[in-house]
Amino acid sequence: MIKFKIMNSQQMKIIEKVQGLLALAQDNKNDAEGHSALLLAQKLMAKYNLTKKDVAEAGAKKEIYDYPITPYKQLRWWEKQLAIVIADNFRVKCYFRVKKCDEIQNKESCIIYYGTKDDWQLAQTLYYLALEQLQFYSSIQIKNQSLESYRLGFISGLTRDFNEQKNENKNLMVQSNFPAEIIELWANRSEQMKSTAEKIPTVKDLKAYWRGVDTGEKIQINKKKQEIANEN
Repeated sequence: MIKFKIMNSQQMKIIEKVQGLLALAQDNKNDAEGHSALLLAQKLMAKYNLTKKDVAEAGAKKEIYDYPITPYKQLRWWEKQLAIVIADNFRVKCYFRVKKCDEIQNKESCIIYYGTKDDWQLAQTLYYLALEQLQFYSSIQIKNQSLESYRLGFISGLTRDFNEQKNENKNLMVQSNFPAEIIELWANRSEQMKSTAEKIPTVKDLKAYWRGVDTGEKIQINKKKQEIANEN
């Protein structure tokens, strides 16, 4: 039976640091900087009980997921915007695929995430958590005529919360941490994609909007991410 070593998020960070040091050592073989980088990499590997195999396997090319996270349906603007916000903050790319669903040209869409397998699975989970929260709070707090304003506020509040966490360096998976292979592959993947303007409603009920902002800021999706990571 083959046994695999399971790495937690802290170990993966150490491995990434070791990989960076080894790359620096490789690029500067004949000078003091390269020698120092190699020594530090070796010390980290010894301290955290990492083998050369651990470092090599972690650096192997990761499986890429390019799959829908929703079925084809009549997507609402807020479902799309929520999907984009989650994607922008959790290391996946987001796009929409459209198909005709009948002979009179009616169309349905699905939301697709593009990223490494682990990031795709996490982003999908967090999208549905956020969607569940939005649907729950909007159903118990807001009257129908104010729903759109509340949804706008919720998504705005969620975005604010992510931005605040980025500024405070709270270990959020931000865009700058996208895996290099995803950035490169996505550039080719998205080259032929068409961009369309989404019709987003305007705020008509300020009270409902700010209630949505307050809820969006407090649901702590990033905390959910940490809980999921700890479970794994």
